[in-house]
Amino acid sequence: MSILEGGNTMTESRFSVVHLRMTSDRTFADVQAAFERQLGRFEPDVYRSLAEGVEPAAVRARLVAVHCQALDTMFGMRRRP
Repeated sequence: MSILEGGNTMTESRFSVVHLRMTSDRTFADVQAAFERQLGRFEPDVYRSLAEGVEPAAVRARLVAVHCQALDTMFGMRRRP
């Protein structure tokens, strides 16, 4: 049954976006490579873990920890405990 047929509900989320513009003497390829080195990587093991029955909350916690660490590194962010 589709949402149009009343089978599911739809929710709305709102969030703010801040656009940054930076100039650099480095080439686009150099900046792109540096940025990509700091990003988290796709981990096929995550999907395998879920398929094998690992608790989704545990998988999510692992992903959040990895990605928060990457964001902290990229943007110098510090999270409060």
